[in-house]
Amino acid sequence: MFSNTIAKVIDLQKDTFPFRKLPWIQTTLAEHVLLLNGKQTEGIFRVSADVDKVNCLKNRFDRWEVPDYKNSMVDGNAPASLLKLWYRELYDPRIPDQVYEECVNTEDPDKAREIVDKLPELNKLVLTYFVNNSPMPMW
Repeated sequence: MFSNTIAKVIDLQKDTFPFRKLPWIQTTLAEHVLLLNGKQTEGIFRVSADVDKVNCLKNRFDRWEVPDYKNSMVDGNAPASLLKLWYRELYDPRIPDQVYEECVNTEDPDKAREIVDKLPELNKLVLTYFVNNSPMPMW
C-alpha cells in the first residue's frame, strides 16, 4: 500500500473493499486519529510518534489488519504519523506537478476550487477527503 500511486492502491484494495472509491488506508487512519482524540492532541501532525509503534502499525495495515486500540497504549500520534508517511510515500503526489505552483501561489478560494476541479478524479477525491475530514483545523 505504501510507495504506490493512488490508482494502484485502489486496485490493490478491490478484492477486499470493492465498493470503496477512496484508499482504505487513508480513511481508516484518519478515522483512527479522530477516535484516539487526535483533534485534542497538541501537535498531532508535528509531533512524531514512537518509530516502533508506527512500524508495527504499518505492518498490520500492510496485512489489511485493523488494530483494536481499546486495550493498547497507542495514542493518535501513531496513526497520524503513519498517515503522513503514506501521503509522503505516494508515488505521484496528491497535487500533480503541472498545477502545484498555481496551487501554492493562490489565496483566492474560488481560484483554489478551480485548481482542484482540474485534478484527476482520484486525486480530487483523496484531496477533498483530507480537507473535509482532517483532524487538524483547516483555516
